Amino acid sequence: AVVSTQSTGFTEPIRDFFMSVKEDVGELKSVELEAKGDDAFLFTDVRVRSSRDNIHVSFYNYQKQWLSTDTTEGVRKIFLNKQGDNTYTINIFTGSQTYAGSESIGLSLTLHGTKGIGEAGLMEATSNVNGWFENGSQEEFTRYNMPDLGKVVCVMFSVTGSDAWYFDRVVVGGGEGGDAVFENKDRVWLSSVADEGRLQLSVCNYD
Repeated sequence: AVVSTQSTGFTEPIRDFFMSVKEDVGELKSVELEAKGDDAFLFTDVRVRSSRDNIHVSFYNYQKQWLSTDTTEGVRKIFLNKQGDNTYTINIFTGSQTYAGSESIGLSLTLHGTKGIGEAGLMEATSNVNGWFENGSQEEFTRYNMPDLGKVVCVMFSVTGSDAWYFDRVVVGGGEGGDAVFENKDRVWLSSVADEGRLQLSVCNYD
């Protein structure tokens, strides 16, 4: 099925929603995105929900490709396949100290396991209507169509947005050996602004 969509403006780190076609395409295994406008943009993932059976299928831009009609800025088309059929839960605990929360952080996670790597996409806080990571909050996310990672041993954080954010720990469930806990032992702040924090951070736990 071909779905033509138009956003009023892709802004980070907001997720855009579109209506889809009504025809039955059967089991969804892949999606193709094609740029039409002039402005390049980078997306983390695409999620499709079937209204018939309420099944969610997720596709992740694990190569971090930019989409653009200008070949000097990105590629015109991106083809995405499912990573797998495994499901993981991710609990993120924001710190309780002053200014630990963020109103505009765009947080994406990559999970590293003993059997491979999986992109978890954009993390959007759901405990409040603004989508903010508030001080002392706990946010739970479920990620479908992930590969079999085995035991999850590392979490890679990547951020956009200038409002610095601080987390206490992240707990990943669904991998071998039960929940994997990743603590911010080095007390690192995350931000796209260099003097506020790190743009990327890898936290590992091999225990």
